[in-house]
Amino acid sequence: GTKRIRDVSLQCCWHCEQCPTNEISTHLNNDTCQSCPQDQTNNEDHSQCVDKPATYIKLVDGFGIVILVEATLGFATMLLTLVAFAIHREKPFIKACDTRLSATILLAGMVAFLSAILALLEPSQQQCWLILLFTTPWTLICSATVLVKTNRLYCIFNMKSLSRGKTSLTSLPYQMVAVLILASVGEAIAVAAV
Repeated sequence: GTKRIRDVSLQCCWHCEQCPTNEISTHLNNDTCQSCPQDQTNNEDHSQCVDKPATYIKLVDGFGIVILVEATLGFATMLLTLVAFAIHREKPFIKACDTRLSATILLAGMVAFLSAILALLEPSQQQCWLILLFTTPWTLICSATVLVKTNRLYCIFNMKSLSRGKTSLTSLPYQMVAVLILASVGEAIAVAAV
């Protein structure tokens, strides 16, 4: 794990120097060290490249604690909002919010916050699949629901379409079908990318 360097004071002599980090030397009297590939590092005596150890955010790390606290607060806030929707579901303001689509957004957000906590556990193949299962479809359902709600508001406030007497796609069954179609297309793209 060393390379030889000519001694400046004595031109006939050499001294050996340890290869720098992420470099190795496999033969005696090498003049240079070889770099390890990007995903590898040197072993202790700099004689061969070895795979870098896997690192992940741990629950006890500072960053892990921040994620845990934020995910817990987000989940609790969404749960309280969902409970408030359920308690006051007969009030005009809540009815005007389109309760089912709002509940869909809240449930999708709650699952997304839970998947953030799941990501703090020690990685395994099953955990990777669970994160993919929880994160991707629920994020897509949330995004699709926001898109459908925005479209509904646009259709309601667009006087031209209402004045012509056209049937609008603002009813709940059409909206839920649109959410499922948009989320399915997004999920198919995500699965194809894996």
